[in-house]
Amino acid sequence: MRFASIVPTDCLDDGAFQGSDCHLVLAQQASRDARYFEFYRKRARLGDTVILDNGAYEGQLVTFEELLRLTRELKPTVLVMPDKLGDYEETKRMEQQFLPMAMRASYVPQLMPVLQSSDTADVWQWIRTYREHTFYKWIAFPRCMGEQRTILASGLKYAALWDSTCKYWALGMLDGDVEELSELSHLGFYGCDSSAPVWRGLQGFSLNEADRTAWQVQGTPVDFSTKLDTIPFKHLELAKSNLAEVLAECRE
Repeated sequence: MRFASIVPTDCLDDGAFQGSDCHLVLAQQASRDARYFEFYRKRARLGDTVILDNGAYEGQLVTFEELLRLTRELKPTVLVMPDKLGDYEETKRMEQQFLPMAMRASYVPQLMPVLQSSDTADVWQWIRTYREHTFYKWIAFPRCMGEQRTILASGLKYAALWDSTCKYWALGMLDGDVEELSELSHLGFYGCDSSAPVWRGLQGFSLNEADRTAWQVQGTPVDFSTKLDTIPFKHLELAKSNLAEVLAECRE
């Protein structure tokens, strides 16, 4: 399974902070950071798998027009369709509005809808949502599903409802817990993305259980303007160690 490492802009040119030749690009950051945008545009031109996310998870969903502009200029492999966390109806409405706009665009990548349902959704609601989207070539399982993410995938396989022609992406790790990654890999997921390995390491946190608990209190969103020359050497090494641990789990 591939892993897309979300890192500060200053880390992009150092291969030690990159998970694989598969990348997840945050639309809101690409809109305001030319160096960040150009790095991923180059990776797309070189043939890497580049997934353009929409900003919804960070609460910074970009407009449809801006998402399509970035798509046209970046030329990603995959575009994450607009969605709203925990809201099936609004996500469906946005998908229906966005799809014809995307299909009329001058550049049309593979489209990847994000499965969403209510916060109280049971596995049957997730199954319904999944089956509504199997005509897409890519489907995203968001981290807000929690433990139901692997339960749903396992259940779909058991019930012979899993479409093996699709590629499946796990949006985000579950609070930096590496154990789910090997499960996702065994289930056949194409990849997962997260800032947890590198960003937490740069702040001095490992991915062990005690540090995950501490991070819940002290953690911060990725500061993309962070300069590597301001980070203690031991934190840089910890970030690389965290990433190596994640990559090992993805290969399990």
